[in-house]
Amino acid sequence: MRISLKNILPALSLTILIFVLLEIFVTTVFPIVGLTNTRLPFNVLIILYFGFRFNSPFVAFFILLIQIVHGLFSIEGWAMGTIAGILITFLIAYLRDMINLSSRLVTTLITQMFMLVWLVFISVLLYIKSTPVDYLYAKMWRFLPESFFIALISPFLFPLFDKIWNYREEGEIRGDV
Repeated sequence: MRISLKNILPALSLTILIFVLLEIFVTTVFPIVGLTNTRLPFNVLIILYFGFRFNSPFVAFFILLIQIVHGLFSIEGWAMGTIAGILITFLIAYLRDMINLSSRLVTTLITQMFMLVWLVFISVLLYIKSTPVDYLYAKMWRFLPESFFIALISPFLFPLFDKIWNYREEGEIRGDV
């Protein structure tokens, strides 16, 4: 699928708008209901979508934009998220022929698997940065339930993003942007 710049900008803008709305929802509603330490990683979900659907050097730029927008709502480092996102998309590209998001259950399971890989990559990067191991354990126990929820909603958000990006899997080459 060939996508021109005039098609990329509206789709990317709409994706970022949806992401911002989801981040605003999480940062305002969750503390009201008492979930002050819960941060749903919608940035990871969008990065996984880019990895699953597109095979292009532009994906690294998309990941950087998503991480910079995520940095507006979080104190997490956008640089480590960008590195982890690019590593994840490399891994997805390597496994692309084995990944088939054909059903909701398979989409949920594959998304959860890559969410756990994301956790490993971020933990390694934080450990290299000399972060205490206690913090890594706490981050892991917070991230696991959040990642389960994200994996459960992925089969519903991926078709929305498919419509935004005008993605059709049957009969087309996967995402030559």
